[in-house]
Amino acid sequence: MSARAGSAPTGASAERASGGTPAEATPATLAAYDRLAELAEAELAACEAERPEDLADLYAEAETLRASLPSSPPAEAEPALRRAAAAQERIGLLLAARLAERDDDLQRVHRAREAAHAYATTAAANA
Repeated sequence: MSARAGSAPTGASAERASGGTPAEATPATLAAYDRLAELAEAELAACEAERPEDLADLYAEAETLRASLPSSPPAEAEPALRRAAAAQERIGLLLAARLAERDDDLQRVHRAREAAHAYATTAAANA
């Protein structure tokens, strides 16, 4: 899931950020990394479908999962981490594109408002 702006890693997240010895690859650990990738992909799907109401539960589960992960991922977790990173990158691109679309919409509204104001001013002066 996406990191929140201005939030510093804590607990196991902080240990992961500072490096450390890779964890042993147990089936449970690898399943947790796979689930993290699934959650990132679900976040992407929710963003693509414009379903922000789905995000809170995804973020909550991902936060709980991240807190349970070892300080350094095992090498065998790399495919799941790559999947999660790819989903996060696509989310960033999608949100940037949507933001650009909204900016274009706002610019059109602004131009229309200016035109309406100009027409109203002219009509009032001619009345």
